[in-house]
Amino acid sequence: SFTIKMPKVNNEKTEMLSPTQLSGLISAIDSDKDEGLKLFFYIALYTGARKGSILKLKISDFNFDYDFILLRKTKSGKDKTIPLPQKIKEMVKDHINNNHIGHTDFLFPGKNFGHRVSFARGVNRVRKKANLPQDFRPIHGLRHVFASNLASSGKVDIYTIQKLLGHEDPRVTQRYSHLRDEALKKASSLAEEIFERKIEDDSEAMIHFKKHNVE
Repeated sequence: SFTIKMPKVNNEKTEMLSPTQLSGLISAIDSDKDEGLKLFFYIALYTGARKGSILKLKISDFNFDYDFILLRKTKSGKDKTIPLPQKIKEMVKDHINNNHIGHTDFLFPGKNFGHRVSFARGVNRVRKKANLPQDFRPIHGLRHVFASNLASSGKVDIYTIQKLLGHEDPRVTQRYSHLRDEALKKASSLAEEIFERKIEDDSEAMIHFKKHNVE
């Protein structure tokens, strides 16, 4: 007997949006009439959660007192909690108040008392209106936008990004490490520039002081 090794699929494509594209996407989301779709998009953008996890969310999964969201049976098969951003907190509360869904606890109700399984039409509508690239996957791509912006800020370490995205394998998160490295390089260059300017200013001040004393 022998074993056939299946080739590994390179799924490390990192989808990015330029500031102009991101601005266009947000405008397209905000102008859409489907309030549920807007909330769906913003949860993806502000938390980096996977599409499946967002669609399965229940109202009871939101802890408004301690600002956490419970994601049930994530890709790893485990439940996990992520922070609840203030904007999402307000949007969820408005959604509950304006869209009474007392017959179910699901945030996005579907058929037979279950949860909605797709926003495909609305997502494609927004993608086209925002004029995003054809190969950009709006919801999965927003996970990359979320992580890339955190990494490039230079303020969030890779371990924290790994935990927020729910990556079991830290190597998966390493695709964002170069963005953090670039941010750190820029910060270091800025520090050098500040120090050089300070030294230059101090030197000029010392020359002025000496000249003034000689006179």
